[in-house]
Amino acid sequence: MKDTDRSRGGRSLLANILSLVALAVSLATAYFTSLSGPDIRVFVSSPQWVMRPVKIGEFPNKKAESQLGLKVTCGFSNHGARNGVIEDILLRLESQDGTRWLFYPGVQLDDAKFLEAGPANPPEAIKGVIGTFYPVSVVGKQSQVATYLFMPMLRHPNFPFGDLTPHRFNVSVLTRSNDDREWKTQQTFTVVLNQSAIEDIRNGTTMQLFPEELDSARREVR
Repeated sequence: MKDTDRSRGGRSLLANILSLVALAVSLATAYFTSLSGPDIRVFVSSPQWVMRPVKIGEFPNKKAESQLGLKVTCGFSNHGARNGVIEDILLRLESQDGTRWLFYPGVQLDDAKFLEAGPANPPEAIKGVIGTFYPVSVVGKQSQVATYLFMPMLRHPNFPFGDLTPHRFNVSVLTRSNDDREWKTQQTFTVVLNQSAIEDIRNGTTMQLFPEELDSARREVR
């Protein structure tokens, strides 16, 4: 009789444990599928370096000057269940010689129109402009892509922008989201800017410089 009671008690305990485990799994599933907060991750393409006359807005008495820009396609993926917002995104370029540049998203672009042949109309305009950068809202469990022309912050006290000279840059993608004052590092990679590429950029060529990590991985393919 006692053995039977112990057996029933053991089965009852096991059943209760399994029920609690199932409940925990159900709650965790419900949290990650419908209750978890926004978790937006940002990935960027290999930057394309360009130097073109930049004129945003109407300045009739001011001629547009050529400026260095980085055309980058950004992928925004929200791994959380709730909607989230990327309020700002920056590219930080740092070299071992102490050179530090900071780029901000100046305008959103249409890729095809920006790269198509032929002069812009008017000549000072940037071809393929969709609009200025604005906070990016990403629905929970969804993704979206946008292309921006990143431009240097010329008057940032900690990131003095200087002449275009050869460097090996460590590039960091920084974002700020959901009213958070802290910047989050989303992605890092290394880009080598050599003299040959600089001459092509100054001559108006759009140069895509692949990250060292990507180029190295491609060379390993047999």
